[in-house]
Amino acid sequence: MLTAGQAAHPVVQTPDRGVADGKCWAAPARIKVYPPDDTASLTAPAPGTLEVCGDAFTVGPFTARAL
Repeated sequence: MLTAGQAAHPVVQTPDRGVADGKCWAAPARIKVYPPDDTASLTAPAPGTLEVCGDAFTVGPFTARAL
């Protein structure tokens, strides 16, 4: 549970460029997430380093600080 002013940080994993089959997606401007047990989405600016290659990625649990 977050209170006003707190942040959560996910771990997003994707194959590196050239490792996975398929092309890399264009860099996103925003990301959309669905909190647990909720059907409404939240959006946020995407980090500048997010790159999805090979049409696959996984999102790990959210943490209270960036890893």
